[in-house]
Amino acid sequence: AVTEEEQANIIVKEYIQVMSAGIAEHMAVYNLTNKYDLSADTPVHNLEEPEHNFGIIQSQTDELSETGVALSAKKSYVAIAAMNAILAESQGVGGVHFYGEQEEIAVCDFKNHDGDDIIAIFGDKACPIILNCNADSLTIYDFYGNEKIISSTDGKFGISLDSNVTYVKGNIEDYQMELPFD
Repeated sequence: AVTEEEQANIIVKEYIQVMSAGIAEHMAVYNLTNKYDLSADTPVHNLEEPEHNFGIIQSQTDELSETGVALSAKKSYVAIAAMNAILAESQGVGGVHFYGEQEEIAVCDFKNHDGDDIIAIFGDKACPIILNCNADSLTIYDFYGNEKIISSTDGKFGISLDSNVTYVKGNIEDYQMELPFD
């Protein structure tokens, strides 16, 4: 079993890689809700069951809910919804590119229907990057869809990555990355 944050990262990173490479047009999540031990008089989470937290929705009834709320969204649900909103009407272009001496950072390229480029950037740990491109400003989205606009300094954008996916949208067709460990 994994934490909700790890589950969200696994699902979203896999979706992004498959979509950017054009491998599949449609994908589905394994389970909507968590798996319960239904053999007892009252259904319970069986933490020994490896699939007990595979769902993207927490619980089916108030009695089964760990939060006390029926059908509350887990982090993976929110991250998938953000990914879908950010990448809506986008096409993968070029698959996955890796950067760094040990290929620590993965970047997936997309072209949005409005002509903007979108890149999804992720790694296994937090680090700063410099994105060089021909734009005055870029829109940055975090893993959960929160948006901020950043401006360039001589065509360079400083971006702080964490272990979650960061999305960058704008005129970034011919970008270059500078990493602290290159």
